[in-house]
Amino acid sequence: MLHDENNFDLGKVTLDGTNDVPVNCGLLIIGGPQRTIPDEALDKIQRYLDQGGRLLVMFNSLIMEKGRRTGLEKLLVKWGVDASENIVRDQENSADGRGGDVVPVNLGSHPIVHSMRDARVQLFYARAIRASKSSSRTDDTKVDELLFTGPNSVLVTDLRRGEVDRSQTGPKPLMVAVERSIPALQRGSTRLVVIGDSSFVENSRINALANRDLVSYAANWLVQQGLLLNEIPPRPIQQYKLIMTQSQFRSVRLILLLGMPGVVLLIGTIVWVRRRN
Repeated sequence: MLHDENNFDLGKVTLDGTNDVPVNCGLLIIGGPQRTIPDEALDKIQRYLDQGGRLLVMFNSLIMEKGRRTGLEKLLVKWGVDASENIVRDQENSADGRGGDVVPVNLGSHPIVHSMRDARVQLFYARAIRASKSSSRTDDTKVDELLFTGPNSVLVTDLRRGEVDRSQTGPKPLMVAVERSIPALQRGSTRLVVIGDSSFVENSRINALANRDLVSYAANWLVQQGLLLNEIPPRPIQQYKLIMTQSQFRSVRLILLLGMPGVVLLIGTIVWVRRRN
């Protein structure tokens, strides 16, 4: 997708041994890591960012089911990001009714989502990703929270056991965008985008709602391709698929079961009264 639509040259980066992130790497993507990243590799990623690098991180819930951490959590704190180990569940704004998939109700405010307007995305077992309140965050680091869930969202503290913490009920961000100015560097700033889910860009899910547009806009913002951060263009409809959250489904059901029969009954009553008179 990035190769065809964003004109990116893609390649695999290996950080084993003495390998560093290549100098000509315009965007480093870490998608759904399922193993703990060694400290040596994390140090190389940190040096890359310190030199004005661009990083897209998408987490995956599978590593949490195994009781592991990626190691990126510690690195991201230095850039003002708190990658929570808790999964967000929002039953009111999910299609499966259990909250496993999440359809954010508010995209937030940032150039990445500005052109998406009222478009929706659908994430699956997403981690809460928020701006860190750590003292290690510097004043020149701008962190924007995006993709907010509904007001009755809860945190799943143990995915394997299904334990839920309802004491922290409320909207939860699932994505952040970070920018920090780096003086005297050609790129001018370091940019990061962190998303609490990676499975939403899998082949079977990337075309759901505006998932494709979200990751495309995120990549374009990271590499400063501002001209491509435009409004979603019209596309020919190839197939019809209706995805509704549970709250939307309940509203439609009420309309079909009560609203439409009620209108018919009202019209029938009016006709009956007029004929009697």
